[in-house]
Amino acid sequence: MLEGDGSIKTSLVNYGTTVSYGMEIEQDYYPETEVMHHAIVTVLGGQVTILRENEGRPRPRIKWETNDLAVVKEFIKVLEESPPLITQSSGRFALRQKVVAKRDLYLRGGCTMEELVSFTKKGLETCFDGRGQYWRSSYKDIPYFEAWLSGFMGAEGCWAFTTSISTQGTESKAVRFLINQKYEQYILEFIRDYCGAVKSKITRREEDLFVFEVVNRPSIDVLHRHVHKYPLLGVKGSQFQAHFDFIRTKRTNQIKSVYYTFQIPEDSLFMQIPQGSPYTQGKKKDF
Repeated sequence: MLEGDGSIKTSLVNYGTTVSYGMEIEQDYYPETEVMHHAIVTVLGGQVTILRENEGRPRPRIKWETNDLAVVKEFIKVLEESPPLITQSSGRFALRQKVVAKRDLYLRGGCTMEELVSFTKKGLETCFDGRGQYWRSSYKDIPYFEAWLSGFMGAEGCWAFTTSISTQGTESKAVRFLINQKYEQYILEFIRDYCGAVKSKITRREEDLFVFEVVNRPSIDVLHRHVHKYPLLGVKGSQFQAHFDFIRTKRTNQIKSVYYTFQIPEDSLFMQIPQGSPYTQGKKKDF
């Protein structure tokens, strides 16, 4: 989630003698998203702010953020165990670690204030130089990829339906999953390989925006099984619920006279979310 809708901030204040760092996640406001942000506070700390709509903000936004050193340290422990995969995030995180180490050196008299400030400024200018290039060759090389993917899907993914009407006036729906990312095409390639949609294309919509769309049922089923093991939170959890309910109840799609339906995994964590939460009420929404 941090890599999709968040940021890691590093800067020098007080004439370079203090390192200021913080983290934030900002998204469009939905009641389910507010629940998720408060869950982050419960686990890690920080605070939640609702940003009202104005001329520059067409709809309300919600933001989790922290500048508390204790909270940041707890978050850093998570990132050290499971490093960021997006090069923009990993660059920011690496810079933060280097600046803190350089500041400690300054406090011990190992470098001057000017050297510390120059080091940080240069780091801010170059921390994105490796953007779009990754040192892993496959998602299989990343032991925490599956758990990471659910957070990233919660930020950048979209469960959707396509409605079509035949010449006879019959209406039909098809299920789709889309996910996009700026610069980092390799991340979408990892997701494509993970769900087995090797024939699906990654489309370049803008200069730096890549979009991956899944429409074939076997790959959709892989993603459904994934979400049952690593549940989505926030509004994407509600999107998935509507998506899953549609597939589970559909009985008209036949392949060689055999019904092709989705089975709920016996160990599904998604179905263990307490009843009454926003993710088990089966609310239908237009997304």
